[in-house]
Amino acid sequence: MKKIMIFTALVIFYSCSTTNKISGKKYIYQSLNRELILSFENDTACTLKNIFYCDDIDIHYKEITIKTTYRKEKDIIILKNINCMENKCVFPPTIDILIQVSKNCDFLNIENREPKKIFDGRTYQSKYYEYGSVPNIDIDTLYVYKEQFTLVKKVGRGSIGFVFK
Repeated sequence: MKKIMIFTALVIFYSCSTTNKISGKKYIYQSLNRELILSFENDTACTLKNIFYCDDIDIHYKEITIKTTYRKEKDIIILKNINCMENKCVFPPTIDILIQVSKNCDFLNIENREPKKIFDGRTYQSKYYEYGSVPNIDIDTLYVYKEQFTLVKKVGRGSIGFVFK
């Protein structure tokens, strides 16, 4: 009986310590003049913050914050926007940034929004798509690998991914 009680106490202690492993930590994705910061405030609340390091863009787009809840299941983390009603979300995959006129963040300018096409038919993503896409969280999955989280958003016929370290 005593062994069962000790075993049960160890299982409860171990399971609580592993679920709180990411609580209080921040993980960052960096690209050109921009950071995406994934902050796990406690064992259920998470914030995704996009920061553009450009002094010459609209103040509304310099810092964008999305608050979510999360739950961890094995090697994935399920994020759910706090504005989702039940399990129904109809948010677009990315947050649209209006056209800016910027020297520091030229990927937000109008000339960098169109995909590049090469004469043989190949198409490459625009600088805006590559550096300016801000993921919009509805109900999304973070894939966990070692100390990294990967977020993949389906956009049109393609997808965009972010690796947080």
